[in-house]
Amino acid sequence: MSMLASIMSPVIPGLVAAGFLATILTIMSVFFGIDSSNSTYAILYNFSQAVFYFMPVFVAYTSAQRFNTEPVLAMLLACALLYPDWVTMVNTLTAEGQEFVSYFGLPVTLTTYNGAVVQIILSVWVMSKIDMFLKRAIPEVVRHFLKPFLLLLVMSVITLTVTGPLGALITDYFTALINWISEVAPWFTVAAMVIFFTTVGVVLPGFHMALVPIATANIATIGYDNLLNIAFFCCTITPGFIALAVALKTKSNNLRQIAFPAALSALFGGISEPTTYGISYKMVRPYYVHTIVAIATALLAGIMQLKCYAFGGYSLTNILLYMGPDRDMANFTNALILVAFMAVASFVLTWVIGFDDSIYDEEDEDGNP
Repeated sequence: MSMLASIMSPVIPGLVAAGFLATILTIMSVFFGIDSSNSTYAILYNFSQAVFYFMPVFVAYTSAQRFNTEPVLAMLLACALLYPDWVTMVNTLTAEGQEFVSYFGLPVTLTTYNGAVVQIILSVWVMSKIDMFLKRAIPEVVRHFLKPFLLLLVMSVITLTVTGPLGALITDYFTALINWISEVAPWFTVAAMVIFFTTVGVVLPGFHMALVPIATANIATIGYDNLLNIAFFCCTITPGFIALAVALKTKSNNLRQIAFPAALSALFGGISEPTTYGISYKMVRPYYVHTIVAIATALLAGIMQLKCYAFGGYSLTNILLYMGPDRDMANFTNALILVAFMAVASFVLTWVIGFDDSIYDEEDEDGNP
């Protein structure tokens, strides 16, 4: 999880930017009646979707950085998998009922790789091992041109015949597990994620980034995410309201100076860490409120079958992502109901459970004990 988080974290700004662009598209569609026939709308749509289609390229770069191998060659490998001629070949031959082609006499599964993550991470990891071997095996006098050639050639074979299919298999089985949980207890799937976030996740900071591929794959394939973004929605907006409640209830000026910015950060910036580390973990009781409200909201979201139509739907700034370009008003209304529930429940429980803010009165002007 730590490894996946380190690979996916640098990609998050691109996903967030795509989410904001999707919000603009929704505003253009809902309030101004502009659709895909408009060139500005069409171009903005391309920018909002590019990060999902070309995800393998971004992940190839960050994986190469993580595994200490050649970033450009890793990106080139990913680009070859997205090359239009390969996509056309796959679509044409699969339409004729063919499942495999031959590459140096080896069978290659006919599949596209847009949005792929696990396949690329596996491939770049193997590339890093082969890269180390070639550095030792090839004489320095010819290493400059021979190593890149051999590395790319060998990895093209390994990726298309081994790591690509294996990564797809892992992804398919994991997706099947999520789908099974969704079928058996659809109301509990998001709640299970939130329970994990608020228990095991407490001692694994940043691990949630490892789950981002679930959301990007959902958005790329079915047009919405009903799992990770919803879990983020529950676990980010709730701390925002808790911080606001703490700011209004506390008599500590030091805590108030922390709580108000933390509330704004979570509610409108989608960043809950100031509340989590600056308030909840320090006073503990707000953490209990966070856990109770987030899990309850997740259960309600599961019952309502809430969907987010682009990545980034975990702040009030991007609340229109729950409406989507097709004006899913029922889904948008459910999102607003859940926001209201988080607000009321957070305030009520914060007032009832209370908190001990004396620790903040013992801190100096720099916030140190």
